Amino acid sequence: MNRTIQKIFAWTLIIAFVIIAPAIALYSMGYRLSRDNTANPIITSTGGVRINTRIPYEITINNKFESKSPLLKVGLSPQDLDVALSLDGYQSWAKKISIQPSLVQLISDVTLFPSEPDLKKFTDLSVAKNISRVPDASSILYTSHTPKESGLWLLNLETKLRKRLTDSVALGAVDNQDYSDFVWNANGTTLAFKTSINNAFQYFVIINANTSPVIFNITNLIPVADTIASPVKIVSLDSDRLFFVQAGSLYEINQQFITRSEALVGDIKQYAFTNESIYYTSNKDISKNLIRVYNLDTKKASSIAFPNFEISKIYITPSQSHIIIIDNKQKAWLKAIGTDTPEFNQISELEIKDIQFSVDSKKALLKAENSLSILYLDTIDGYKYRIEGDFDTLYTSKDSITKSEFWEPNSEYIIFIENNTLKTVESDTRGTINSYTLVDNIKNFASIRIGNDANTLISDTNNIIKYFQFPIRTPLINFNNN
Repeated sequence: MNRTIQKIFAWTLIIAFVIIAPAIALYSMGYRLSRDNTANPIITSTGGVRINTRIPYEITINNKFESKSPLLKVGLSPQDLDVALSLDGYQSWAKKISIQPSLVQLISDVTLFPSEPDLKKFTDLSVAKNISRVPDASSILYTSHTPKESGLWLLNLETKLRKRLTDSVALGAVDNQDYSDFVWNANGTTLAFKTSINNAFQYFVIINANTSPVIFNITNLIPVADTIASPVKIVSLDSDRLFFVQAGSLYEINQQFITRSEALVGDIKQYAFTNESIYYTSNKDISKNLIRVYNLDTKKASSIAFPNFEISKIYITPSQSHIIIIDNKQKAWLKAIGTDTPEFNQISELEIKDIQFSVDSKKALLKAENSLSILYLDTIDGYKYRIEGDFDTLYTSKDSITKSEFWEPNSEYIIFIENNTLKTVESDTRGTINSYTLVDNIKNFASIRIGNDANTLISDTNNIIKYFQFPIRTPLINFNNN
């Protein structure tokens, strides 16, 4: 091969590289060659969809079966896709996904709920009331009115074993004794509660609840004996001390619940307590719109200014990153806590009844009389990108919504009771929001994740406890897509 041919060959390769390399780069970036309305060739940006559920659901796109999850489809022109996930025996999930240029839409954290949950009874448990979840444990707390078994009980959902915490008759009460105002410490080993005995409220603390329960009656440590006129509210509990508010003052009971401090903070009006700090408005501040903050460990005091209105409730995230206040018209206002943060901003026009926070403090569940909404307290990346202060209404109803909470296995679903029917709704707000009906004739519920299973306990209108469970996780990668 002479030098001229070599030059021609070399330049041919260079020109080919100059032409092909950008084409490969553009292709890898999602660009494709197509035609416009006049049939002229144009380069367009494409997108894709990635379905990455932990259970291999069957995937249908535009009414055509594709495969089982996981699935990745790229190089799609901008369009709307009708995506459905299904599995025999479960209610399907469906959503219209808009394919956007240079963006891969992610579908994950999808849980399919049973079409007809298989309700089971506990063989050694008949009637129970007031079921509630125990923090950081696979147990629930419930009240029994059954003769010779009346009192408070722990039911372990892994072992199905029960542990009796109190004996109603031994406390001087009756078999159908009711208990209320339950407060747990962080790891679910210490419990505080109140009950009425001989027409007077008494207050108790149980330590070692998960092993060898020991009960303390702390009623004689309450400073004001008339607890009907001056109610007691326990706001924080550890294994050897608790804090409570009565008659506008904060007190501490310590040394294994045998001594009480003098008032730590007084003139309290509205308040919230978290991580050894109390956030409160004071009766002294008649003309000042201030929320006072006092840390019981550091003894440091500060304040947060708020708009000119009356506060009815104060909520603080567990991480103390944000404060939400409810005004006297039940409107919610949000503010980040810290220096150089924005002022309070009204969240919505909804009349908010209650607020709960996700475990990671990145979301707040706002419950109104007939609706459920999510407030985002941090940037949420991925398929539903949200920033601090974004607000989505997930569910509205003509009926009253009673109990509601984040579904325990994850915070992507809200579980709630509407007109004695247990339901759940997802927080993915793209397109139509999926909601599911689970069980009818429900009075109360508690949802707990144990290992790879979701356990949901329900108390029906006859106070009979039943439960259903189903797997929520399998290995992430599914090698069999046939």
